[in-house]
Amino acid sequence: MEVLIRTIELEDYKAICNLISNELGYENLNLEDTHKRLAVMQGRKDYQTFVAVHNNEIIGFIGLFKGIAFNIDGEYAQIIALAVSKEHQNKGIGTQLLCKAEQYAQYENIVSLGLNSGLHREKAHSFYEHRGYVKKSYSFQKYL
Repeated sequence: MEVLIRTIELEDYKAICNLISNELGYENLNLEDTHKRLAVMQGRKDYQTFVAVHNNEIIGFIGLFKGIAFNIDGEYAQIIALAVSKEHQNKGIGTQLLCKAEQYAQYENIVSLGLNSGLHREKAHSFYEHRGYVKKSYSFQKYL
């Protein structure tokens, strides 16, 4: 399957919103709010989003941000979302997106790439572990 991995564009926002809602399970996602968030991210140098395109259709995406940590020298990057449409899963699209993020990180001299994955996403955990990522912590969150 021929897939193009490229940087996000404005006309991709609706497809990304659908992927977040349908594949990541955030059903209450509002297109207008998501559009605003994506526009803010796209306008910042510390965020990067790549999309996977097949036959002029967005079939997946990966988003990350970079920052500085207290415990490492240099910048790190955090994958904040990775989704591939159900009908295109298990075809190497997620791997291609992850590789693109890793290439971007290397180009940006990022020394560490991490991510959070929900406890119930056992297939995703296997996917990441198979690609060299190591479980090392739990993630906690509190809404304010």
